[in-house]
Formats: sequence, structure tokens, C-alpha cells
Amino acid sequence: MKLQNLIKGCNQSLPDSFSQIEIEGICHDSRNCGKNYLFVAIEGSKNDGHEFIDAAIDKGAIAVIHQKSLKNNHNNLPFIKVEDTRRALSAISNTFYGNPSSKLRVIGVTGTNGKTSTTYFLKDILEKTGRKSGVIGTLGAKFMDLSIDLHNTTPESLELQFILRKMADMGAEYVVMEVSSHGIDMGRVDDIEFRGGIFTNLTQDHLDYHITMEDYYKVKKRFLDKPMTYKIINLEGGYGQRMYSEINKTSSKMIGFGRANGEVIISNIKHKNGLIEFKLSFDQKEFSFQTGLIGDFNIYNLTGAILAGIEEGVDILEIEKAVKSLKGVPGRMEKVPVDSNYSIVIDYAHTPDGLENVLTALKEGCEGRLITLFGCGGDRDKGKRPIMGKIAGQLSDYCIVTSDNPRWEDPDSIIDDIIPGIDSTDVEYIRITNRKDAIQNGIDMLMENDIFLIAGKGHEIWQSIKGVDYPFDEKKIVLDYLGKEIPDH
Repeated sequence: MKLQNLIKGCNQSLPDSFSQIEIEGICHDSRNCGKNYLFVAIEGSKNDGHEFIDAAIDKGAIAVIHQKSLKNNHNNLPFIKVEDTRRALSAISNTFYGNPSSKLRVIGVTGTNGKTSTTYFLKDILEKTGRKSGVIGTLGAKFMDLSIDLHNTTPESLELQFILRKMADMGAEYVVMEVSSHGIDMGRVDDIEFRGGIFTNLTQDHLDYHITMEDYYKVKKRFLDKPMTYKIINLEGGYGQRMYSEINKTSSKMIGFGRANGEVIISNIKHKNGLIEFKLSFDQKEFSFQTGLIGDFNIYNLTGAILAGIEEGVDILEIEKAVKSLKGVPGRMEKVPVDSNYSIVIDYAHTPDGLENVLTALKEGCEGRLITLFGCGGDRDKGKRPIMGKIAGQLSDYCIVTSDNPRWEDPDSIIDDIIPGIDSTDVEYIRITNRKDAIQNGIDMLMENDIFLIAGKGHEIWQSIKGVDYPFDEKKIVLDYLGKEIPDH
């Protein structure tokens, strides 16, 4: 693609001598640059792409986008200065891959908790009713036999546009994707055309990045202010109601749902024979749903997915059938197949609200003790640590406080931050820094009818310590310790 055509979304012009340069690829990591590539220098939290411009050129880059003032020592190459290279990368990537979101029906799900579950529920509803659907998020990018592991819930715009192009070329009709606050704030979704948006909730998380809940809210609102055909908002909680009242409603159909108010009312929640039954009322009609998923919080995730399915023209009776056969999401209230008189559950809960939801759901059906193993991630919001300690102490019969992903922090210091919260309760607990040892200790404690919750990492199969990701598959650790085989998937 000609350089001038590629940067047209950046409102920049080039001298004739540069405008016709043929660009064969784009990179923002100098290690990934190739011959005739355009390098976009992004300033990150740890590395600054401006320091790797020479390395990118050595690898074959023939043009550079930058936002800092530089001395151009490569006068034979175009150096193009923009106000924000991240947003420029989004526009350039979209152009390079031919605006793939315009060829798809992209539905974005944002919120603190429930994004992954909601995306998978909606993907399954669409697929079970004959609509080819891909998914992008915490568990990676998946469509048919395409499976791409992702470092971020919402990948960088270059990778995201590549994935959308790939899915479109493979015949996808829909892509349901998680939209993280980091992804929004860093401009990764700026140039994606979203058909619909779903807001799950907003609770404390990521305050290491956003600093305040108000700033966190405003970032989420920025996504939901984008033009869309419909916007679906969970009204349970103050932030949902505020979001519903404040977001841009121009040319968008607004659908709020909750137990007490909204266009859609959730009612008649019943637990029966290991199933949850509930009703949704809208347009003066009432519809019944039944699911084998665990936890009332999943009713809200399901409702968002159901309503999006309805907006996409799926017959309500087909949705009822699809919901009844839905299976859980990996690492979300996932029972490890131990075939014992106790239960071991793995869940991704790593926020105060998420942990409270999971523990409340498990406690309801627990005939023995509820034993909770948890920690908190390093280099992340420190304010939530004692809060999670208190929640775990209040809702558990016994706690094991351990490491999560300590990253660059001292794991014992993280546990020290958790302890004041757990000490404010009467629960008995132990601290074991090594997470594998902690898991094995918890298994050794189990008696008949106990439930052992291993919280915080869910689907993750690694543990991040001092910049190194070590293999850490909790399901495998449990089954190996019990001498049981890992089942085929």
C-alpha cells in the first residue's frame, strides 16, 4: 500500500518523493519489523519505541511514525510526527487491513467482571442458531480452527485489526469481543465499527492505572459513547444506572435490564435440581430460561447475551434452547474432575466484587466447609487487597492466603497487604507464599462435602514472577497431586 494512502487517517501529507513509497507491513515492535515496513514508535509503560527506531530501520523499516521530537539521522526516509502514535497506529492498521470491522457484526462487551462469560455465552447462542461467530478476549482469539493466544484482553490495534481481517476472510459473520478499559484508553478500538455494546458492571479494579473510580468510569463511558445500533446496560448497581443515563443515545437503541427497573425485568429466580430458572419480561411478554451454570451473577451475564441475541434477530425460542445447553467457560466456576466426595473449583475471580460473587454462589450449595485459596496480583491496584481479604474471611470457613501473579513485587509484601482485611474477620487462615504448596495443602485438608475454591488465576497456565512466566496449570497441578489423569478436551 502507498504510504500516503496508508496515513490518510492521520491527517498528514508527504512530499511527492515519499508519498508513493510502497509499504508491505506495519510494526510497533522493532523485533517484528521486516523489509519495507512502516514502524510506529509507541511509548509504553516499560519500553519506549522511540528508542528502537534505529533497530527497526536496521530490520528493514523504510518509514517511521513518531510523537516525540527527534533528530532525523535518516534523511532518505520519511519521519512523520503525529500527536498520538497509539491512535495513529489504530487508524493506519484499520486502513492497511481494509477496515475489516465493516465486513463483520462486531459486538463489544465491557465492564469489570463478566466480560469473558458474556462473550462466550453470546458466541454460543449465535453459533447454536447457525451464525458463524468468532470471539476475542482473555482466553484468546478463536474462530473455527483459528486460535491465537493474546497477551492482552483487548490486543494492540495492529494485532486486533489483523485478527478481524483473518476472521472476515474465513467467513465469520460475527465477532464478540471483550473491550477492556486499557484497550479503550490506549486507542486500540478507536477505528472498529461496533454494531452493539454490552455493559456488565463497574467495581473496583485497575486503580493502579486509572487512579480513581471516576476516571475508570469515564474510560468505560468513552467506549459506550461510540455510535452503535444498540447498547445493553446492566442496571444493577449505581454505575450501571449512571451509564444508562449519561451515554450517547443518538441513533442507538437503549436496553437497560435489572430486577427492579429497565426495559427488561429479571424475576422469579429459582434454584431447582442443580439448575437456575429465571424469567425475563419485556414488551408486555414473559419468557422463561433455565441454565446449569452456577451463581446468580451468571444470570446477569446471560441476560446481556440473550438481549444481544434478540437484537441480532435470533428467535427467542431458539435462544431458550441455546441457553439451556450452554456450558461453562474455562476457568470460570470450573469444577476440576476429581471424582471425590468433595469439590475443587477454579475461578478467575481477582476483584472484590468477583470474589464475593463466586463465594456467595458456592456457599449457597455447600454442605461442608468452604475453603478459599486466593492472593492478589503484583504491580496492580493495592487498595483492593485488604478488601478481598475481608470478603474471603467473611464468606469462607477457612482461607489460604498465597501468591497470585506477583510480577515484580515481593509476594510476601502482597500477602502483608491482604492480612489486615482477613484479620478483621473471625476466619481461621494460613499464609503459604508458594502457590503450588498452598494448593496441595488445601487438598490435604479436604473432607466429605467440602468445596475448595482456587481463586484468582482461572484459565491462566502460567505464573508471572520477576519478569518470567513460569508454567502453572492449576487443573494439572490438582490432578497430578491426586494421581488422576487429565481428561481429553
